[in-house]
Amino acid sequence: MSIGIEFMRHKARCLVLWNLTLDKKGGQVISGFGTSTCRDLVTEDRRGRITSNLGCCGLARFSRFIRPVARRISMEQADDLSDFPLGNTDGSQVAVLYNRRRRKIRIGVRFVLGRRSQEAEPTLWTVMAVTLVCGPGPVEGL
Repeated sequence: MSIGIEFMRHKARCLVLWNLTLDKKGGQVISGFGTSTCRDLVTEDRRGRITSNLGCCGLARFSRFIRPVARRISMEQADDLSDFPLGNTDGSQVAVLYNRRRRKIRIGVRFVLGRRSQEAEPTLWTVMAVTLVCGPGPVEGL
């Protein structure tokens, strides 16, 4: 989650992921390179069963609500929080928030859309992410 946020905060236009499916040990590992540092989206066991992992949820947060050609908007940075706010071309605003600390935090967020504003105060538990959307139409949450 934090990798995706940090890439986008530094004006990356894309995030490329590879080794999307790994075994339970984090492999395939190339001999001579030590242990795997790969992070998977899904894990496949010996019977062929697929289990989605945290990376899959993180990618879903970006791809479900952030539209192509979205633009970065400003947001005050909180010390305990990784955040990534965007404005979509349809007028909606999206904020992906990730509490990277080992304690819960409560944060106030205010979206400003022209003359009106909308506020939220989510509590993020330890190592938790939330996606907030404020926009011109109804939105289904994650």
